[in-house]
Amino acid sequence: MDSLRPRWAGGRPPKITQEMRSRIVEIAATRPQLLKEPFTRWSLTKLRDYLINSKVVPSISKERLRQILLEEKVFIHRTKSWKRSPDPDFDKKAARVLRLYRRPPGDGVVICFDEHGPISPIPHPGWSWTPPGRAQRLPGQLQEGQGRALLLRGL
Repeated sequence: MDSLRPRWAGGRPPKITQEMRSRIVEIAATRPQLLKEPFTRWSLTKLRDYLINSKVVPSISKERLRQILLEEKVFIHRTKSWKRSPDPDFDKKAARVLRLYRRPPGDGVVICFDEHGPISPIPHPGWSWTPPGRAQRLPGQLQEGQGRALLLRGL
């Protein structure tokens, strides 16, 4: 009767250990350029090749890599850029401008001037593998000396 209830022996040990999985997630969430790779984002093929060449894993298929990233909740997201002023009084100045936008003086006119350089920030956004809600951020740089005055008006 014991043969009707065989004991589970556990199967073969996994080829990808938890330590390897953690390292895969860490590398996938890192920009390739920071690892001295000549491209801006990971594809599954490039990530797989990097993991094998750097001996993180002995071998792995693209499909298994995709499954691991999905199981670890690492998804591909569009990177975003932002520009932040170095002016220490920026928040106060911005609050004043926004207040004027929301509540212009009843007996006056609000005229705004803004000086800025090229509108497209460098570097350009791309795609990256990241956990949910953690899209990578790239600083948007405006080049000094190339600004021009633009008039924003509303009548």
